Amino acid sequence: MKRTLWIFLIVLCSQSKAQMWCPPGATWHYFNNYLQINSYKSGVTELQYTGTVTVNSIVCKQIIGTFTGVSPFPFSPVGTYTILDFRTYENNNVYYLYDPSTNAFDTICNFNASVGNKWRPTMLPQSTSTNCGFPRPYVTVIDTGHVTINSNYLKRIVVQDNISFQKDTIIEKIGGFNQFLLTYYNCITDVPPYGTLMCYQDNNFPLFKKPQYNTCNYDPTNIEEHEIPEYKFYPDPVGAILNVASKKGEQIEVRIFDLAGREVLVSITKSQMSYIVNLEKLTKGIYFVRLYSSGQFLGVKKIIKE
Repeated sequence: MKRTLWIFLIVLCSQSKAQMWCPPGATWHYFNNYLQINSYKSGVTELQYTGTVTVNSIVCKQIIGTFTGVSPFPFSPVGTYTILDFRTYENNNVYYLYDPSTNAFDTICNFNASVGNKWRPTMLPQSTSTNCGFPRPYVTVIDTGHVTINSNYLKRIVVQDNISFQKDTIIEKIGGFNQFLLTYYNCITDVPPYGTLMCYQDNNFPLFKKPQYNTCNYDPTNIEEHEIPEYKFYPDPVGAILNVASKKGEQIEVRIFDLAGREVLVSITKSQMSYIVNLEKLTKGIYFVRLYSSGQFLGVKKIIKE
């Protein structure tokens, strides 16, 4: 009996240790897909625990974030950029993030919360309550529960913000599935938002990879398309000529970008039901076709040029 109890305590302690927030080796990958908004800010943000640092007498974990993909700055090629430097800590199952603009800690997540509980979300760099045109929002817990990942029984909560009414699932140890550190509050910043979770791992937690991602690293071929139901593109793959069929027959502007985010072709069509875009000068590879009408963005289509 004593031996059984001792084994149980060892397992319990090891599970508790495995669930600590931001342990050594903690690494997150988030996928950013913003081609539907602009031709840059699309890639993968890697966030990695690098050590400890003391802030206001509190020992914090330092997380460095690097972005790999089409630059956060327009008209720049694919590259890797250091964009984030966080200080975070956990106390009694509540996760906190340091905000240097206020010299205080914001709540990332409170896993003691019940349905209906609220807190102010964390803030992105350069976002303060004094330079925003709207009040700082809050999130409300709308569901709680548990989930098992890598044989770890982890707490799960679902929150919703009061500005955009977006929902996010936050998992103990891992963080937000839709936004790392729940950074809904963002007023002045030109760094990419974190996007959706791809992968998480640490020294005591094997790689967890969401099913829709084949890799944790930047892969431009995985960039999602923004559906354009009013238009059809053919043939697929395409050769020297790309045909675009329209249900509206309006004048459109066609802009084509390569995998490095460079604009390689612009074509403005007449008002008609079918358009022809000459791709003869483009080399073989993957491209993204962006359509505009009267200056309004319509969507993105990925094509393969043979």
